[in-house]
Amino acid sequence: MKPSRLQGHLNKMHPDKKDRDMTYFLEIKKKIENQPTISKLFSSASKQDDDGLRASYNISLLIAKTGKPHTIGEDLILPAVKEVITTVLHKPATDIIRKIPLSNNSVQRRIDEMAENIEESLCNYLQTCQFSIQLDESTLPTNEALLLSYVRFIKDEKICQEMLFATNLETDTKGETIFDTLQKFFDEKEIPFNNILSVATDGAPAMTGRHKGFIACLKNKVPDVLAVHCVIHRQHLVAKNLSERLHTSLQYVIRAVNKIRSNSLNDRLFSQLCIANDEDFNRLLLHTEVRWLSKGTCLTRFYNLFESVIEFLGNKDTELRDNLIASKNDIAYLADLYKLFNDVNLQLQGEDLNLIKTKNSIAAFVSKLLLYKRNIGRREFHTFPCLSAVSFKHDDLLVYCQHLENLYNDFKERFEDILNMDIPDWVLDPFSNVNTAGPSQLEEELIELTTNEELKIKFKNGYQEFWLQKSISQLYPRLWSIVQRFLLAFPSSYLAERGFSAVATLKAIVYYGLFRIIKTPACPYNRQLISAFAALQEKMEGAVNSGKEEIRTGQISFTEEEKVCQEKMEAEKVSVKEEMKAVQEKTEVGQEEIEKEITCIIENKFVSIEDRIDMVENRIGEIEERISATNRTS
Repeated sequence: MKPSRLQGHLNKMHPDKKDRDMTYFLEIKKKIENQPTISKLFSSASKQDDDGLRASYNISLLIAKTGKPHTIGEDLILPAVKEVITTVLHKPATDIIRKIPLSNNSVQRRIDEMAENIEESLCNYLQTCQFSIQLDESTLPTNEALLLSYVRFIKDEKICQEMLFATNLETDTKGETIFDTLQKFFDEKEIPFNNILSVATDGAPAMTGRHKGFIACLKNKVPDVLAVHCVIHRQHLVAKNLSERLHTSLQYVIRAVNKIRSNSLNDRLFSQLCIANDEDFNRLLLHTEVRWLSKGTCLTRFYNLFESVIEFLGNKDTELRDNLIASKNDIAYLADLYKLFNDVNLQLQGEDLNLIKTKNSIAAFVSKLLLYKRNIGRREFHTFPCLSAVSFKHDDLLVYCQHLENLYNDFKERFEDILNMDIPDWVLDPFSNVNTAGPSQLEEELIELTTNEELKIKFKNGYQEFWLQKSISQLYPRLWSIVQRFLLAFPSSYLAERGFSAVATLKAIVYYGLFRIIKTPACPYNRQLISAFAALQEKMEGAVNSGKEEIRTGQISFTEEEKVCQEKMEAEKVSVKEEMKAVQEKTEVGQEEIEKEITCIIENKFVSIEDRIDMVENRIGEIEERISATNRTS
């Protein structure tokens, strides 16, 4: 509009405001803009709903992480939130609580959506990067064969580890079946097999079989894949290497523990005896083969309570008591030795373990075994405190020295691949004056790297963080192809074993989504899920409105039977309207409200024709009852 016309309108229609300055009009404009409008009200309500939905996802994630029942949302969390809002904030909590759906089904649905989101994001990332996997299979108490797989990859210059999948093997647990299961998953998720750098499994024949084992099947698909036998399982196998005398002594311990712990009365009586003897502990520990550390802790506890055990068995089993007394030296030696085994085992259980750290731990312990042998031969027992507290004979020391030598040889044989693994010096310290014998292109990249002063500053945080820089793989691809195997390869199947422990804690996998949420450190993209939910809700509302419009305009074609039903509906609708006119003045229900309700029932697209007729007939019956009640009142 022309300024002259605006000025004329101001002088003619608002003469009292023509002399006001610009600030006055800007304030009016601001007030008008801040006035609530229909669109703003809907936008505010939509934002509140999104906030409630976001809270529902976040709380469901917390419920899944803790493994609590899904009903805890309605039974405990919402009442607690309501109490906080009303008691601390002094605000009405009803409207806020109503916007946070936390029913049992809602929590389960949120967990499933988040689990699918995590799996989809992980698989999409694995399609374009190299990674290592570890697999293990175990039979649950319900006789279900569960296959667990984890992956290790690099993301944002950090090493990430996540559960790839958990699935039941329907029939057998052969190597070919395990490989087919993995191949089916990779095909569904479009993950290339060539992205696999290494695989870690236990030493079961189904995994390591030469012709039909899982490793053999995988190498047919990916010839260059690095196969690693779980170092924890190998160390556990070495620990079983006992001489006949030591094995017999260990069996005496197991018999004594079972005699006391398997009988509830004996267990209680032994506990009271330990309390009376002022022992530090009052119960023995059980040993199980599937728990790697249990043998060491069981032997240590048994030796600590040795005098109380002998006293308790005094009149109950004299033969076992005498055998234990004769084997006391062996028990002390085994308790000390298995404690040393446990220390190494704990070093091999770390999540950030790589092949370099594994070789360091194994090589150190193998060398220590010879040191332990020499110390015992010289009667130096600072690493064997239990053995130093007993009176021993020279023949006992010879047995222990021979056992340590056997362990040394067994370790060198079982860990030959780890101990002989060649780790170039430049991997640990690329800026030292090292010489490498290899292709000239590799030497060129190493020279370029060692002379890069910018990268040299970043090496202060350690070799792992240095090599994980994104620029390293781009600038020095040949060096990176060698280093990444040392950093990404799984040395053990520790994560899978820990996953089986979580399954045992949960008794069973209630459903796949919950287990994935519990066993993965990754967080789902809840904002993305909320947007998808809102889009789906909008799409459903659009479909409902479209269906109503199609019914209203007659665009939907009906069969002959449906046309008859439709005619019957129209007749019933006319009948209802006539009855409405008859009782309009005597009832509190207005004609417009009743017509709207009847139309809403009839035009519902998601209800069949027969159901619509039944709904109208039911409404007619209600109206007739109200007419009768009105007549009686009159």
